Amino acid sequence: MSPLFDAHCDTAFAMYSRGEGLRSNSCHTDLERGAACSPRGQVYAVWQHGDGLAVKAREVLGGLLREIELNSDLVALCRSYGDIKAAFSAGKQAAIISIEGAELISCSEAELERVYGLGVRIINLCWNSDNALCGSAVSGGGGLTEKGRGFVRLCGELGVAVDLSHASDETVYDVLELGCVHVLASHSDCRSLCNVPRNLPDDLLRDIAASGGVVGLNLYPPFLGGNELALAAGHVQHMLDLCGERCVCLGCDLDGVDSLPDGISGIQDMPRLRETLISSGISAETVDAIFFDNLMDFWERAL
Repeated sequence: MSPLFDAHCDTAFAMYSRGEGLRSNSCHTDLERGAACSPRGQVYAVWQHGDGLAVKAREVLGGLLREIELNSDLVALCRSYGDIKAAFSAGKQAAIISIEGAELISCSEAELERVYGLGVRIINLCWNSDNALCGSAVSGGGGLTEKGRGFVRLCGELGVAVDLSHASDETVYDVLELGCVHVLASHSDCRSLCNVPRNLPDDLLRDIAASGGVVGLNLYPPFLGGNELALAAGHVQHMLDLCGERCVCLGCDLDGVDSLPDGISGIQDMPRLRETLISSGISAETVDAIFFDNLMDFWERAL
């Protein structure tokens, strides 16, 4: 079995919406299908939309934590790199929790400290709208506010990594300039290959890697430029050329997208992605690093 560690999925929200569980469900990923990969790790994003964001996000987070506890024979909540290693040693999936948009915690430092206590270790500063901390890639834009700078500094003090996917270019520049926090762009592709705001320009891909961060491949066809799985290989190769072989990972956005490339319907099809990358000329050793090793190296630095 091949190892797999994915940096972003929205399965927590999908389960909440459908009233399903983590062990087996109709979502893009569950524990039973994920067991085909070993060792296996997954970052579960907490996300919500519409009115009452903070209340609904608490429900999604609470539901995810309950599902991890109910399935503790198969999965372990991980707050540190040591926890991840211990989960693998016990034959369990490693689960890391992120918050996808600080508006879900009211952009509050006190709330950040509260969810840190519950196990959250990654946060996106925004989702698809500007908020009190920063500008979003698909909204009005702009960089970090003064409140945002203080929030990022607290992330660094606590040990919460900042996910730069969804943030405006100006925000990414500002976070990197602060230099006080570990960063990743968990699910963003290459803007030079597919010109959409959610993808990252070449200079920021380089800068994130130079800071010690990682960039994750998003499988959403509108970000790849089409439905062909081979397009994913093009984005990966471009990331490798810009960032180097140790700074590229997967952040497939499973359960956070309404379509996937041809031939991919869920976690069970990740071997097909692996074969596509190797067939494109990327070495098996490099693909193994993209699928697992590079994120493990990042967790060792960040957690």
